[in-house]
Amino acid sequence: MTMALRAALLALFKRSTQTILIAGLAMVPALAQAQTLIRDTEIEAILTEMTLPLMEAGRMDPSSVRLRLVQDPSVNAFVTSTRTIYLHTGLIARLDEPDMLQAVIAHELGHIIGGHAAARGVAAQAAGEASAVGVLASVLMGVVAGPGAGIAVAAGSQSAVSKQFFATSRADESAADQTGIRLLEGSGIDPAAKIDTLSIFADQELLPSERKDPYARTHPYASDRIELLRPLVDRSENTDAQPSEAIARGYHRIRAKLEGFIDHPADVISRNEDDPSFEAKLARAIAFQRYPDPDASLGLLSELLRMRPQDPFLHELKGQFQIENGNLTTGIEHYRTALSLRPQSPLIKAALGRALVADGTIGSAEEAIRLFDAVTQDDTAVPGVLRARARAHATLGEDGLASLAMAQFHTARRSFAEANRFARSARESLPQGTPAWLRADDLVNDTNGRMKRP
Repeated sequence: MTMALRAALLALFKRSTQTILIAGLAMVPALAQAQTLIRDTEIEAILTEMTLPLMEAGRMDPSSVRLRLVQDPSVNAFVTSTRTIYLHTGLIARLDEPDMLQAVIAHELGHIIGGHAAARGVAAQAAGEASAVGVLASVLMGVVAGPGAGIAVAAGSQSAVSKQFFATSRADESAADQTGIRLLEGSGIDPAAKIDTLSIFADQELLPSERKDPYARTHPYASDRIELLRPLVDRSENTDAQPSEAIARGYHRIRAKLEGFIDHPADVISRNEDDPSFEAKLARAIAFQRYPDPDASLGLLSELLRMRPQDPFLHELKGQFQIENGNLTTGIEHYRTALSLRPQSPLIKAALGRALVADGTIGSAEEAIRLFDAVTQDDTAVPGVLRARARAHATLGEDGLASLAMAQFHTARRSFAEANRFARSARESLPQGTPAWLRADDLVNDTNGRMKRP
C-alpha cells in the first residue's frame, strides 16, 4: 500500500471512530446528500409486521417487497421498480393511526401488483439504494429538480419521464386504489382508513401548487378518488374494525422514536413532559441525548428497561447512547444483549461490529469481521459496514483487504475515481488469483469503464 493510500485510510478511520448511527437510526445520505435514508431495526420490523397481512391478502411473497423510510417532512410515499416502498417521515408524522399508514402501504402494494413502476420504464437498479431514493422520488413523484426541491436530477430527463408519468398516473392510481381497498378488506382492516388518509390530501386541493405536499401535487384529485372509492368502503364487512393492540403499540412507538430523533429536542421534551406513557418517555430519552443531557437520557432509558428488560431495541438504544457518551465498553455490552435478544438483525450486528472496531484491539477486529460477514449475507445495504470493515482489516495489518473494502465503499457511493485508486492498491497487495484479488481486479476494470462514460 502506498503512503498516500495509507494516509487516506488513517484519515478516514479517525473520522469514523464515532459511529454513524444517531441514537439507533442509521442515516444514509441520498442523492446529492439532499435526502436521508433511515435504517432502523425496530422501525423496519414494525413496518414489516404492519405490511404482512396486506401481502398475505394479495398472495405476495413477503421477501419480495422491502420497506424503507426517508427522512423528509413532506407527506409522501412511492414505490420503485425494485419493489421497494419508500415512506417519508412526514407521512408518519401526519397519520395518527396505524390503519391510515396501512392504507397507504396497501395502495403502493397495488402499484406493485399492477406492475405500474416497471411499466413506466424507470431504471434505477444500477444505482445504489441511497442514490435511487433521490432519483426515483423525483421521477415517480414529480418533485421539481434542483437544490430547492431537495433532490438534484437532470432537468431534461426529469421533464421527459414526468410527462410519461402524468400520462399514465390517473389510470394507475385508480387501479392501485381499488387493489388497495381489496387488500385492506382481505386483511380485516377497515377500508375507511383509506378515505381518512385521502381526506388529508383533499384539504390541500385549494392550496397553491408550491404549498402542496408532493403526493397531492402528483396524484389525481383526492376528492375524486374518495367519490370513486366510497361505494366500496360502504359495502365493507370490516366497518369499525380496530387495529390490534400490538400494531397500535408498535406504530405509536415508531412515531415517538421519529419525534425524538427529528423534532427540536426542546420541543419534544416540553411536549411530552407531563405524559407518563412509555412512548412519551422514549421520545424524551432520545431528545435529552440530543439536547444534550446524557444523564437525563440514560436515566429515562434505565426506567424503560426496568419496565421491559427483554426489549432488544431499548438495549440497542442504550448501547448507542453509551458509546456516544464515551462509554465504549458499556455500550458494547448493551449491543451484545440486544443481539442475543434479536440474533437475526443485520443492523444490530453491524452496530456491534462498528463498536468493536472502535475498540481497536486485534480480538475485537476479528470478531467485527465475522459479524460483517454475517451482515452482508443478509442485507447488502446496511450502512457503515464497508468503512468499518476496512478499519478492522487495517487493525489486523491486512492492507490489501482494507483497500478492497474501501474500493467497494467508494463504488457504492459512485465515487469511481477513488474506488479505482483503492482497487488498484488492493490488486497490488493481494495474492494473485485469490477470490479477494479477483474482486479487486473486477473493480479496477469496472471503475475504469465507468470513469470513461460521459
